[in-house]
Amino acid sequence: MTNRTDIYLSIAYLIGLTFACTLLVGIGVASLSSVLGFSILESKSALMYSMLWSSIGIFLLPLLFHPKGRQLLRQATPRRLYREMREIFCSPFSLLLLFAVAGGMVAASTSLSFVSEWLIGILPSSWGIDIEDTVSQQIKELLQSGWGSRLLEFVVICLTPALVEELFFRGTMQSLFIAADRHRPLLAIGVTSVIFSLVHLSLVGFLSRLTIGFVLGYSYHYTSRIGIPILLHLINNFVAWQLLIYSA
Repeated sequence: MTNRTDIYLSIAYLIGLTFACTLLVGIGVASLSSVLGFSILESKSALMYSMLWSSIGIFLLPLLFHPKGRQLLRQATPRRLYREMREIFCSPFSLLLLFAVAGGMVAASTSLSFVSEWLIGILPSSWGIDIEDTVSQQIKELLQSGWGSRLLEFVVICLTPALVEELFFRGTMQSLFIAADRHRPLLAIGVTSVIFSLVHLSLVGFLSRLTIGFVLGYSYHYTSRIGIPILLHLINNFVAWQLLIYSA
């Protein structure tokens, strides 16, 4: 990519690929429900595997067909990610800083979720809350089945989204936006964070995910290590998962 036009075309191509993969995932989930003869929300295993397929299909699959995505996947090898994370865990200061940032991020996002619920609650229409409450309640009911499948839950709810979403949003999309305007990286981080939050289709969680996205984006921009936002994202997901289990 030699100029800004090429970069914007690359961004458009990434968005187009994502829409196509999202459609493919939707067709796959609908077909699965048709074959099974019941909604996937009625079966814990079906829901878990559907969530896993959705995460991989929507965020990882497009990268396999995008030049920047393929370049990132060649660089972000398991060995490199392991080396980055080992450096963090072998340094008490880095580890302390990581958990301090993660704690602040979780606290801020939780506070903003409460603010969002209050703001939406005073509006005439509460459809956003209704949608979120319905889905969350169904997942909570499925989480009450015991500890037999907690490993699957961890992989689907915590690990996979942290890995594929960071490769997609921070590693690929944010990098493209920054390449388009290197003098305003914070703007690129902000735009990516807005898209990251919108993709989750949650009115209640928009502000909290926007904050999370900005912290993750800045951590990647500052360190140039994709393992950092992956770890932060993983910690956030783990806390949310544990709270969901506790509330269930």
